[in-house]
Amino acid sequence: MNKHRELIYKRRQKILEKIASAEKGNTENGNREIHDNPLHQDVLKALHKEADAAVAVRCTARDPEEWDIAMVRDVVTGFHPDLRSRMTLEKCKEFAEAEDLKTFLGDTLVAFYEERCKEADSMAVAQAERAVTLRAIDTHWMDHIDDMAHLREQVAFAGYAQRDPLIEYKDQAFRRFQQLMVMIDSTIVRTLLQVDFRQFQPRVLLDQANEELASIRTNEGEIEAELEETGVGGGGSGVGSREIGSGDILSARPSPSQKPTQAARHVSEVGRNDPCPCGSGKKYKKCHGHS
Repeated sequence: MNKHRELIYKRRQKILEKIASAEKGNTENGNREIHDNPLHQDVLKALHKEADAAVAVRCTARDPEEWDIAMVRDVVTGFHPDLRSRMTLEKCKEFAEAEDLKTFLGDTLVAFYEERCKEADSMAVAQAERAVTLRAIDTHWMDHIDDMAHLREQVAFAGYAQRDPLIEYKDQAFRRFQQLMVMIDSTIVRTLLQVDFRQFQPRVLLDQANEELASIRTNEGEIEAELEETGVGGGGSGVGSREIGSGDILSARPSPSQKPTQAARHVSEVGRNDPCPCGSGKKYKKCHGHS
């Protein structure tokens, strides 16, 4: 599990470094094209991986007639409905080599995604790619932690038919980590092919933040009304409706020139050598008893 954590954190750190590099380049060279963004190149590679995986699973036979081309097409075009017109069943059946089919599907996915990126603001695309990528890693990593905890319990109690639980755990952990990496890339690709890049424009993000802030402010009235009903709010009968300002707080504090007073005793009860009732610390004869 520690090895898994190390690999995931290393991948996440590399992504953050790529983001920082892209932002630095934008600052120095102006708003660069999205193609210059190293994280964007990772997305394009992930698109090809998705196409490769779809073909590798369903086109294992040597005879192309035995390939499940229809299922391959359904899987890849499921990323976005507009892909169906670009990947017709007839076109996919033209390829006699699995590698050629992989190339066709991968190039088509990349071309479709690049067209979507060109139609959007480059800064919005960059923001979407970094947000989707980091979210996919974090979400699947947390799920993987839970999955590994369940696996540890299963291996410990089941025994796996006389097999060494430690060996079985390592084998299962390796396979599940491979699945984790595949799911991360798949989630990134599927999300970016369908996401509306306009949601990631700086102005839209600012408006969303303002809406959330306005919603919080709207709740202030409800909270105040509830407090007043319970007698805790400023409108309660015991406090009054006047707001308390900083001047009220300061006026309630004793000024530095004021000295604390003790409970006064009758002057006739105070001896001349006793402490003065005013609290000055002096003897009475040298303070208020001095006449």
